[in-house]
Amino acid sequence: VSTQSTGPAEAFESVFSSESDNERWTRLGLKEISEGKVAVLLMAGGQGTRLGVPYPKGMYNTGLQSGKCLYQLQAERIRRHEILASEMFGSSKSIQWYIMTSEHTKRATVDYFKSNDWFGLNEENIIFFEQEMIPCV
Repeated sequence: VSTQSTGPAEAFESVFSSESDNERWTRLGLKEISEGKVAVLLMAGGQGTRLGVPYPKGMYNTGLQSGKCLYQLQAERIRRHEILASEMFGSSKSIQWYIMTSEHTKRATVDYFKSNDWFGLNEENIIFFEQEMIPCV
């Protein structure tokens, strides 16, 4: 067991420690969204082989009654937060969604988003980029 300090206790405060704290953090987050200061980074380079599927993991059907894939669930959360921020602060700023793919998943991922009409998000706000493969020395 380490005796090294991990920093001040307030640095590890849960947003759910009290109802007033939860409301304060929610309001702050939605304000940041309304000002265009929030982005989402999704690491989506996995090929889905451990799930037993021949396509990117984000396309995986989670088994929910809705039949929604992981990408759709995330897109809907992003859109819902944009709407909440707009309703609370009267701004219509978008959340930028950065999706890191791999050389094996990029084409299939982009094609999947296109074929699903970007899951209701604005295409310009979804940025795909490919992780680099660098040799280990």
